[in-house]
Amino acid sequence: MQVNRWFSLQRLAVAMVTLLNTGGFSVQAAPAPTKLVLDDFENGVGAWTRNDKIKTDNPAADVLLVDIAPSRPASSVVPGSKGAGLFAFKAAQNSWASASLRVDGARWAQIGAQRLTFWLNAGGEQLGVGLVLRGRYQGADGTPHEEVFELPVDLKTKLPAPVKLTVKHWRKVVIPLTDFHSARGPLPPRLSGVYLLQFVQRGSWNSRFFTVDQMEVEGNGIPIPQVTAATPTQPTQTGNNTPDDTGAVAVNVDYLRFLGKVRPSANVSIGATLPGGSGTSEFPLAQSDQFRRALQTLTPRFVRLDAGGLVELIDSSRPGFDFSRLVNAVTQVRALGSEPFVALPNPTAWGLDGRAYAQFAVQAARAVNARSQAVRYFELPTALDATDDASAVALYNGARTALKALSPKYLVGGITASSGRANTLAALLKGTMGLDFLSVQYYGAWAGEPSVASLYGMARDVKTLHEAGAALDHSRWRNIPIFVTQSNLNAARSDGGEATDSRITQMVSAAWWLTFMSNASRISDQIFQNDAGNPEWGLLDESSRAYPAYYVLWMWNSFVPAGSQRVEVRVSRGDIVAVAANTATAHNLLLANTTDRDQTAKIAIRGFPVLRSARTRILEDPQKGVRFEDLPKSPFQTITLKPYAVAVLQFIEPPKTR
Repeated sequence: MQVNRWFSLQRLAVAMVTLLNTGGFSVQAAPAPTKLVLDDFENGVGAWTRNDKIKTDNPAADVLLVDIAPSRPASSVVPGSKGAGLFAFKAAQNSWASASLRVDGARWAQIGAQRLTFWLNAGGEQLGVGLVLRGRYQGADGTPHEEVFELPVDLKTKLPAPVKLTVKHWRKVVIPLTDFHSARGPLPPRLSGVYLLQFVQRGSWNSRFFTVDQMEVEGNGIPIPQVTAATPTQPTQTGNNTPDDTGAVAVNVDYLRFLGKVRPSANVSIGATLPGGSGTSEFPLAQSDQFRRALQTLTPRFVRLDAGGLVELIDSSRPGFDFSRLVNAVTQVRALGSEPFVALPNPTAWGLDGRAYAQFAVQAARAVNARSQAVRYFELPTALDATDDASAVALYNGARTALKALSPKYLVGGITASSGRANTLAALLKGTMGLDFLSVQYYGAWAGEPSVASLYGMARDVKTLHEAGAALDHSRWRNIPIFVTQSNLNAARSDGGEATDSRITQMVSAAWWLTFMSNASRISDQIFQNDAGNPEWGLLDESSRAYPAYYVLWMWNSFVPAGSQRVEVRVSRGDIVAVAANTATAHNLLLANTTDRDQTAKIAIRGFPVLRSARTRILEDPQKGVRFEDLPKSPFQTITLKPYAVAVLQFIEPPKTR
């Protein structure tokens, strides 16, 4: 009793001191941490529902891809536990399945929810299971909308990070709710709309199972302010914006959330663009100082030299070739500070069989290395329209063997006849004797003049690049780099090899290129514009003046250079594309308006408390070039982008002192 009385007197003294310091007569205790039990599985698994693609496609069918059953509890780590839930996902291809639990996000917000916790005992599966939260919000027009909150993207799979299932005993999983984001922004200020928690599998997966017990949400007792569409609010936490009823697009950048290093530079190709062409194209690299200065300003890591346009066949019987223009091109590229990347096609007009083509490859390698120029990269595409897959692979293997015999230090790779089409790619990966890199082509379209929406859809999806990466992952060559050695808004061309889509030289191309670079850079290791030497392909005009695409590729190499740290960006609407990176000198953000009307971006950044300066460079009119402006030294910015405009914002910290 004396001990208890002493503690009572101590608490009274503390209260009196607090009363005097506050000058009032009411003292509130700090909110106590609290928990919400989502499911303790004491009453089985009846609170959970199941769904899958099979059931959705055929409502009369049963859910087959996911099962939930009562299981032995985690009593060794959760005292008094009397039940747990066993979740099993069956293997599937190109499908989806989910196990769902109804939740009350408004109650989460009331208790100041900080983290989701549960106990997990898994079966050792390596790829894990997805975990998402679903919410609803009311749009400015009063209609309800759905949003999905997911965990950060996994760098290996390019998908939201899964819950790991590798540990085969009970462990506690703790997930901060700040890790969940939707397209509109972070989870905490949007908790009130959350109604569903799901374990999910999407795409293709192997079978997996895991047991869950005592799923809870832990809070700090301080209610979290919630955003609403009807009453726009200021950001509820530093570095985050929400869309408002003016139609602005919210762009939230977290410079502390790293996604990995940027790999590709924006590179260029020079040479023939017409399949089968040889030795006849104009060659500004050798003829124009202004052209060379423009390329040097672009700072590509590689310049791809297409020997089909730089080599002449002078003796078909031996065969013999004139490599002087190719050798000169290599010299010029080295003078620019870039690395030559030599493509060795087999033009139909040359009529080379496998033996002659291998001789051509060896002669070319000797010629370009005769002056100790150390050309290492050789790409071996074959005829585009006159070779079946088996013959193309045989040509590739013969030439590669000959080049490697000449020097094992040569890096030899490429693609066969149809440049990435599924059958040809499969034949190459199965039949090649060696592959140091994989080359693919990528265009927004291959023929005609499709809609702008279609072109941008291709730039966003980069489906064939994903397919090429997946094919590599299932082959012997899973760790080799992917080079997109020819790319542009549209591949459509005339019989003479000239581009026929005029939008290649217009502002539509500017936003297309940033959209493409943003998405393709997640998969590929280098990206090349398809032909810098021909004005109609949209890099430089006849006088070596910049087209819109040039400015965007320059912005990429300058502000999202290879080796910089890519960081997380969340955009509330697809009208604006954004990519952000930390460099040695600044924190950069690139934006593109992908629509034909003005778009306003409300930008909020997180990562550093003090700015030395902020500035922007905007491309709206290629005739006027890039416009430079200083910005307020604030983590919150508003910028209006004209149709298809591209901008870069730089946030610069004060010098760090020791």
